[in-house]
Amino acid sequence: MTKRDQMITGIFVVVAIVTAYFIGLLTVLNRKAPAQSDTLGATSSFEQEVIPILEGLELNGQLPVTTSPEELGKDDPFAQ
Repeated sequence: MTKRDQMITGIFVVVAIVTAYFIGLLTVLNRKAPAQSDTLGATSSFEQEVIPILEGLELNGQLPVTTSPEELGKDDPFAQ
């Protein structure tokens, strides 16, 4: 491959990359933002389905769960 062929190939690759970048940029800019609700009391169908399920669950403990090294049942092999 001669130097001229390498130059033409390089220019073609750069033009292809720049073109792909601008096509992607224009695609992102042309997307419309999702419609937002103006009312405060409106809930989505997801919230209407999930909230009753979560309210029915029982809390069995507190987070984060903490355990002391004595409760783990192992000795530290690196302790002196």
